[in-house]
Amino acid sequence: MYPRETTQFYWLSLNQEHEKYQDPIVRQAITHAINRENIIDTVLQGYGTIADHGISPALEEYYRDDVETLAYDPDEAVSLMSEAGWEQNDNGIFEKDGETFDINFEIGIQGDLEQIAQLIQQYLIEVGFNVELQTMEWNTMIDQVVINRDYDVTLNWWRYASDPDLQPYIHSENAGSGNNIPGYQNEEMDQLLEAGAQTSDMSERQEIYNEAQQLMATEQPYNFLWYPQEAQVKVDALQGVPDLAFGDSLHYINEWYLEQ
Repeated sequence: MYPRETTQFYWLSLNQEHEKYQDPIVRQAITHAINRENIIDTVLQGYGTIADHGISPALEEYYRDDVETLAYDPDEAVSLMSEAGWEQNDNGIFEKDGETFDINFEIGIQGDLEQIAQLIQQYLIEVGFNVELQTMEWNTMIDQVVINRDYDVTLNWWRYASDPDLQPYIHSENAGSGNNIPGYQNEEMDQLLEAGAQTSDMSERQEIYNEAQQLMATEQPYNFLWYPQEAQVKVDALQGVPDLAFGDSLHYINEWYLEQ
């Protein structure tokens, strides 16, 4: 059994139609508050790596591991919130202009999402956010969060094709009704994503997506959590299986065979 990288990333989505989540400093603070490594080591049993942007290490030609990293640092989270104008009140809750920083954390029940959400809730409470966790049936979540965008903060993931084009998930034109769930809008990011999608030259695409990854790490359009890995087990006699994640290798199942 061995870990296999996948073209997938888990994320928190902060609804950027809400003014308090429009500040990148606040989004950075929230990422600093979450002990992602502990979640990987415990809940995921080590099958994952910390995500700093949306392009997975499965895309070796494009993946960049030297971007700005928002490491687990509760003190930095508090400092950044202060920079953004949010100070802890007598109860330790962030407050600004008489308003406490309340988060309604809404998730659909599937797999280990609830356990992960409980850990994230605790991390955020520890630094000064007032977080209420609301769980719901999966289809209800799709209707409320994805279709109607009636949510505050949610937890989920994207799995995408073996290409770094993330326009469906981050481009401004997909905010509000497309798969840009947080409603993130940034003209510089749009231009980079468009250029990357329109360029066929590999070296040019790498340069474009290198720049896009750094911008993602800084801007946190999503609060990137981790890239999950698959635990793969393969029978030696099974041949013809491409060196891909399981879901992708199924596209070639007609080429699989058992060696006699």
